[in-house]
Amino acid sequence: MRGAAAALALSLACAPAAQAHPHVFIDSGLHPVFDEAGYLTGLDFHWWYDPNATVALLDAMALDLDQNWELTREEEERLTAELMNWQPDFNGFTVVEGVDNALSRPVRGQATLEADQMIHIRFTRTFDQKIRPEFLDVLVYDGEFYIAFALIEALNGDKVPKGCTAEIVPYDQTEEADLAAATLWDLDPYATPEDPNIGVLFADRLRVMCGPKLAG
Repeated sequence: MRGAAAALALSLACAPAAQAHPHVFIDSGLHPVFDEAGYLTGLDFHWWYDPNATVALLDAMALDLDQNWELTREEEERLTAELMNWQPDFNGFTVVEGVDNALSRPVRGQATLEADQMIHIRFTRTFDQKIRPEFLDVLVYDGEFYIAFALIEALNGDKVPKGCTAEIVPYDQTEEADLAAATLWDLDPYATPEDPNIGVLFADRLRVMCGPKLAG
């Protein structure tokens, strides 16, 4: 993914109206995946890039050259391959708290161009072992806050087994977060924040909680 991200960053940084951090806005959907026995096996991710970032990324990759807001199957495959081409040490902007289980690299990726002029990428990441977490938080954020993620949906109801809940916990709008936002707004567009993990202050959470672990 780093190649596409670098091209996107360059395109946006060169834009006349480039602001300080954040530059890119991504709406995120995060869906817990349970098996029939009620164990959590992974997470389904959905990212919707904002229209400006979408245009910059399409231009950087020379996609949709006829500007009809439709991608051919070949173009979708190219976009998917680029966005799923993660470096070995890339965490996918994702941090899991409450369990020690690691997430896999992305699988079953599919990128499309939505009618509202937003790139939509969906993919799945699985845990190395299935779990029934008593408490688990999943945060999706960019540490340097070049990209601002907003968690807008999380499946619940009949998609979550009996005895478990899944909900979105918005980030705390604390005085520390307000001060950090003001500092970032004044930051030179080409600069990076002094705190490489400042983005955690603005990270929404998917919170999954279950009752006692299942037998077996």
